[in-house]
Amino acid sequence: MTLIHNNMTKTAVVIGASGLTGGFLVKRLVENPSYDKIIIAARKPIAEN
Repeated sequence: MTLIHNNMTKTAVVIGASGLTGGFLVKRLVENPSYDKIIIAARKPIAEN
């Protein structure tokens, strides 16, 4: 059996990142090593924690 690893990185776009669902999604994406870029659109400032 041969395993093929995909070395491609992913980019996510989150619209509404300052809302409840968008904020949760951004946190999950930041923790996921598969994503190397996260682009967000928000009406309010986003905390960096």
